[in-house]
Amino acid sequence: MISSLSKYLEAQGVGVVGRDIFVRNMPYTVRRGILITEPLTGTMIDPELPDYYKTRINLIVRSQTYEDGLALAETLVDRLKLNETRMQGVLVKYMHPRHLPVPYPISDGENLEISVSFDVVFVKD
Repeated sequence: MISSLSKYLEAQGVGVVGRDIFVRNMPYTVRRGILITEPLTGTMIDPELPDYYKTRINLIVRSQTYEDGLALAETLVDRLKLNETRMQGVLVKYMHPRHLPVPYPISDGENLEISVSFDVVFVKD
């Protein structure tokens, strides 16, 4: 799911996979980018609903300034309010933000990170 989402964001013009959109891991050298992660507990499987999944996805924006990071996080919130949207290999039934962007304190490396969690229901194609 998150690989499909990375390609979707690239197609939407938000960034380029491997340059400023990353799946599961973002190199510490990246000064501005988007990291897409899954919950550490994984995505639940319901044997009664094969290929139907409900999960949470986190997007973490890294930037050098609060204004730039918040603008990028708000772009993600706007573009990822999805219903019945096809991506590579999945049909996203819905994807909605759980909360407004949450900024974290600037790190020792002077990176600002802002997090947004999304509830997602999807079906494998």
